[in-house]
Amino acid sequence: MSKVLSICLIFTILAISVANAEEKKENQEASYQPVTVDGMNYYYKGGTFYQRSSAGYVIVAAPKGAVVPALPPEATTITVNGKSYSYCNYIYYKEVPSGYAVTGSPFATEAQAAPPPPAQAPVQNTPATPAVQATVIQPVIYQQPREPDSQNPIKKLGRGIVNVVLGVCEIPINMDDIARKEGPLQSMSYGFLKGTGFFVLREVVGVTEVGTFLIPLPGTIENGVRDWGYGPLMLPEWVVR
Repeated sequence: MSKVLSICLIFTILAISVANAEEKKENQEASYQPVTVDGMNYYYKGGTFYQRSSAGYVIVAAPKGAVVPALPPEATTITVNGKSYSYCNYIYYKEVPSGYAVTGSPFATEAQAAPPPPAQAPVQNTPATPAVQATVIQPVIYQQPREPDSQNPIKKLGRGIVNVVLGVCEIPINMDDIARKEGPLQSMSYGFLKGTGFFVLREVVGVTEVGTFLIPLPGTIENGVRDWGYGPLMLPEWVVR
């Protein structure tokens, strides 16, 4: 009789585990906003675009023209040539009636729209007046505007130091997130374990960034894609957000 009860108990525990795993998967699926652009399926969450693969959700470059209903709280507003844009996670957006549409960098647009330098008049082999000389030798300078929040070694070093010092904040941040989404009991168990895992990962990444701040690394995230550079190795970029 005790063996039968033990077997029933084991099957009950397995069934509960499977149900919890399915519920967790459904909750994760629901947190991603589906977006379709030119027949391609994307998913949007927290200011980042993803596509599904056999390994799960992978970060991809933001598809131009994609429209999302809302932006994260950390999104900022910039004005270029009298036009307003929203900026978040290296992605620029233009407000449209149905939300916010991904657009190209307004700085690149302004640089391309700059008029070409005026052609110089042919120099005559005759003495020139001072005014003519000034016109001939006066250089025409076009300054290329820089995009805000660009990645560089100094920012990488600062990010690494902050994340090493404050990495332990991952534990209360994740516990609070789980408490709001699933409840206090889940926060004290799953939330604590999740936060501890991110704390360890944040420390490893922070130490790596401090030790290699002068060296560009592969797999860093810049302009929404992973490539060689000085960008963050994990998102969110900063532990305190």
